[in-house]
Amino acid sequence: MRKLHLDVCPFCNGKATMNADKCITANSFWTIQCDKCRVCIADADEETAVRKWNTRQSPAIEAARHEIANARASWPPFNSAHEGFSILKEEVDELWDEVKVNQKRRDLEKMRKEAIQVAAMGIRFAEEVCDEINGRK
Repeated sequence: MRKLHLDVCPFCNGKATMNADKCITANSFWTIQCDKCRVCIADADEETAVRKWNTRQSPAIEAARHEIANARASWPPFNSAHEGFSILKEEVDELWDEVKVNQKRRDLEKMRKEAIQVAAMGIRFAEEVCDEINGRK
């Protein structure tokens, strides 16, 4: 049997370990667990378990996807590279305001929210402006 590659944990970058376990309802099932944060997945098929583990995304990526969907529902596409850049810069400036706060008083959840908004607007910029039609405006 070939050895299957396990990516690091998408949540904490910890090393993952795979085990074959027995259960009442199936002959065996495969568990993959992060050695650091202990998050895990399980599946009856070894290759499926590995595929599920290796394709999971971090909560920050999921939050950015949600932010993109909300932005698209609320606002039209960027009209030009200049407009897209100004919106992206506004989000970066808001993140910078959070970064400048003293580390002991910093609101980490607010800083995370601003970082996710920067990621979302960066993706919108890449998708909506960086093509031959809109990128030349």
